Amino acid sequence: MNQLQEKFKELNEQEFLIFKRSKGLPTEFDTDMNDITREKIEIFAAIHKDLRNEKCYLGKINRYSEDVGKPYLMVYEEQRVFNFEYGFMIPCYDEKLVEMIKEREQAKYTGTADDYKRVTEIMDRIHEVGGFNLFWV
Repeated sequence: MNQLQEKFKELNEQEFLIFKRSKGLPTEFDTDMNDITREKIEIFAAIHKDLRNEKCYLGKINRYSEDVGKPYLMVYEEQRVFNFEYGFMIPCYDEKLVEMIKEREQAKYTGTADDYKRVTEIMDRIHEVGGFNLFWV
């Protein structure tokens, strides 16, 4: 394990401790969480650039009217990332994931059970391609 991977692991442990300390519900006063999330994005991007010649793509499952016309996955190129701007990161562009998000976005809302199923499938795909959820407070 190289230094970047060690640092990513350390950040995951710090994130876990915040969740543990707050009994699973970090508050807006746990501002370390946002700093950890930003640093995880930077490290994740560096790991995938250095080791696999891949990129870090940022995206979100819940898109809103202001997201119309914006890409579903944005390449991270050391730009500033705002709290809650993105909900996940993946190491490669994944058309299947984009299609899943589009399908959910365009589907008629029929209740939480069907939506839960779609969101779970999307999150499973994020993890399947080597991605991670991003946590913000």
